[in-house]
Amino acid sequence: MHSIASDGINTALAIVTYAKLSKIDIISITDHNEITATLRGEKIAERLGIIYFPGIELMFRVGGKVYELLGYFYTGEELKAFYKSYRFTNGFMPHFKSVQEVVKMIRGHGGAVVSPHPFGRKGIYRKLRNAEVMVDGIEVINGFTGEKRNGKAAILKTRNEDARKLGASDMHFFLSDMKKVYTRLESKKEITKELFWDALKGRNNDIFFKPVGKSFVKRKIFFQKPLCVAVYTINWPWLYAKYRYRKNR
Repeated sequence: MHSIASDGINTALAIVTYAKLSKIDIISITDHNEITATLRGEKIAERLGIIYFPGIELMFRVGGKVYELLGYFYTGEELKAFYKSYRFTNGFMPHFKSVQEVVKMIRGHGGAVVSPHPFGRKGIYRKLRNAEVMVDGIEVINGFTGEKRNGKAAILKTRNEDARKLGASDMHFFLSDMKKVYTRLESKKEITKELFWDALKGRNNDIFFKPVGKSFVKRKIFFQKPLCVAVYTINWPWLYAKYRYRKNR
């Protein structure tokens, strides 16, 4: 889910509060190359009693191509340590030698790696690229991605068989979207933060992950995509200024 810190319109408070009212048990805010809102969301979720994982949607370059990966972390401190090594080394949009280099960096800071919309425009597996990259989870249903590309993700198990299959709303504007595409968790044990984290990381098989929902209707995606660009363009100057300030520190 995205907040006003990148290309959404909702604050962390609005997102977490809506999740609580909607009885959604586990959430994460994952802004593009930005962690301000997800760290704020962690504190709000703690007060409201929601299981929360600070996250980030990484947007980076490999060669001339732009890719996206999701990094989830158990605590905000782990995310901040990762962010310092990721964000301020080689440009406003970081560039790396390979997708695998980014995966190793996330895991090196204790994070879990999820491939969002793997066959979308910035998906790591688009056009059968990066077949060697193994992740902890794959979004086989992404609300913001068309049915055709979601269908390709659903059969990716032939190359990434152990990855958890996930559903995600990729919510930007309408809070109600987070109830339309999600991952249902089934377990004989009580689902705690620790149990979920270990299951996502492949350290146990105590939880069954079931993606639920389907792609948003085409007109809804078509309507929202230009708004995402507009919001991010508006945010770009202060994001860049903040980047320069942090780098110079």
